[in-house]
Amino acid sequence: MKQRTTKSPRADSPSGAVAAQEFLSKFKSLGLSEMKDNQGIKKHLAQAGIPCPFFVVTSDALRSRRLVNQLRENLGLQKSSEGVSVYFGSELSSQASLSSLMGELRSRSLFAPVSLVVIYDLDTVKATLQKEIFAGIFDAKCEPILVATLSSNKKLPKEIPTDSQKRTVLEISELVGEKLFKWMAKEVAQLGCAGIQSDAAVLLAEKMGNDTLSLYNELQKLVLLTGTDELITPGLVLMATSGQPERQTLDLIGKIAQKDIVGAQSLLQSLLNQGNHPLQLSGYLNRCLRNLIVLKNSPEPPKGLHSDYTNPWFNKRLLPLLRFYREEDLKKSLKVLSKLDLDLKSSKLPDTLATGLAIYSLTSRNFSGA
Repeated sequence: MKQRTTKSPRADSPSGAVAAQEFLSKFKSLGLSEMKDNQGIKKHLAQAGIPCPFFVVTSDALRSRRLVNQLRENLGLQKSSEGVSVYFGSELSSQASLSSLMGELRSRSLFAPVSLVVIYDLDTVKATLQKEIFAGIFDAKCEPILVATLSSNKKLPKEIPTDSQKRTVLEISELVGEKLFKWMAKEVAQLGCAGIQSDAAVLLAEKMGNDTLSLYNELQKLVLLTGTDELITPGLVLMATSGQPERQTLDLIGKIAQKDIVGAQSLLQSLLNQGNHPLQLSGYLNRCLRNLIVLKNSPEPPKGLHSDYTNPWFNKRLLPLLRFYREEDLKKSLKVLSKLDLDLKSSKLPDTLATGLAIYSLTSRNFSGA
């Protein structure tokens, strides 16, 4: 197995940078969601010692986006996109592409008394265009609350004042060692899983490094392959991160949806030969079918649902299968899987035979025994 080592923490932290968690605690305590104008909020932030604009120095894309979401929530802007504009450095590649951004920096929104402008990876913009953006950001007439992320490990751009009373620089430090493993444990718990074994966390870090966005995507998949009361194990990490079993498991629900009896049985046999337990496959198919029922009623699952039903990676792959099902068939399919679970735990039938019969019933839509 090719191992990847996690990166060491940066030794060149920007001068005067504030730790993101310290900043957020102070930001949350100000009660800014009750305020109704940008200038009032800016004045409040300056008095609290965290003046706007905010520059977030990090190579961690996931955690920087989460920080922005927390700022948005504490500004009272989480319920709609109104008042929030997002730009990416890769898109600001010409004078023409700057026009919308510069317009927002210079004028007050007629529709939103509080406005937030976010620029991700500002340091990837061409130097000549960066200069104009910084001029707009530090113009006394700049209207919105502004957050920009800087992904570079180099020193801060010279356009950012050294005076900490004119801006706030935040740093999201990289997660390594125990901090990374604790982060994984917290993430899987929030995704509805019982936990992740320490050896599994170490193995996942060796395979994926400490890129939290990649790790989070992998953890989402692992949680879907794990029972509610089960821990993520090293064996499951090895199986899922190898790629082929994961694709085959997704392909299995596809073959079932499309009534491909031969293809479904072939994939089932392949997955069983690779060491997947029938109960594990049954649990995965159960989640697929339940998500399909939710998606059948609403392509965008409503807020407040269990994390099983709001996993975007999962739902994106299930959406194309909706056209193959009536809601009645989905509900009957769930009954087939309930019977399979019972058979696997108490029937004298061999597990592989019971599973094969259930897959046949699901694929052919023959629900006579359900």
